[in-house]
Amino acid sequence: MQHALDWFFKHESFGLIVEDDVVIHPLVPLILEKAFLGTIDRKRIGSISLHNPLPRNSQHPSILNARESLYPMIWGWATWAETWWLYKREIDESRIRIAFLVLRQRHMNLVAKKYWIVKFIQSKSNETWDTQLLYTHWKNNLKTLTFDMNLATNIGFDERATRTKTHRDIQEITGDEIKLEKLKINNLQEDGKRDRVLASKVWGLSYGNGIKNLQRRLMRIIN
Repeated sequence: MQHALDWFFKHESFGLIVEDDVVIHPLVPLILEKAFLGTIDRKRIGSISLHNPLPRNSQHPSILNARESLYPMIWGWATWAETWWLYKREIDESRIRIAFLVLRQRHMNLVAKKYWIVKFIQSKSNETWDTQLLYTHWKNNLKTLTFDMNLATNIGFDERATRTKTHRDIQEITGDEIKLEKLKINNLQEDGKRDRVLASKVWGLSYGNGIKNLQRRLMRIIN
C-alpha cells in the first residue's frame, strides 16, 4: 500500500483511496470535489474518511453533515500529497514521546490511551500500515473529516481476506437521498462523545471492556 501511494502522490496532489474490496457511495466523487474546492482548513484536516461505523439515524436524510474526528477510517478515504509525505512506515519515536503524544489527546478515556500507547510502540512488529497513519495524524495535530452517513463499506469478508474474516463490522451505505447543495463542511466541530463511542465499537476501548480484560488476566494468574 505505501509504495503504491508513494507513486501516486508523486503525480497527484489529492487522491481517493479505494481498495478492491471496498464499495463507495456513487456520489462520493462529487462530495469530495465539493469538499476539496471548499474551505477546509488543511492545517487541521489531514484526511477525509468515507466509512462511518456509527451513521446517524437522521430526521433529514437528504442533508449530509461533516465533523472532525480523531480516527481516520481507511475503508474508503482521501488525502492530500502534503499529508501523505508526513507518513512513515516505522514509528521511530521513543516510548516517552509516544506516551506523551497519546496522553495529550482529548476526548479519550484511559483505556483507549493505554491501548494506543502499546499499539504504537508495537507497530514495528505488525504488518499493518493504518496504525502508522493514525500516528501521523496525531503527531502533526491533524484530524480527519468524517460524515454523519456511511459512504463506504467493505465486502471482502472470506477466506481470502488478510484480516477481515467476519461480517460483524459491516455497515450498509446510507444517504440515498443526499442533496449536495445542502452539504455542510464549514465550521467543523469535534464530537468527543462520538469519538469515544466509535473507539468502543471498533476497538472495544471502553471502561467496561477494560474491566473485563483485567478480570480475564486475573483469572489466568489465579488458574
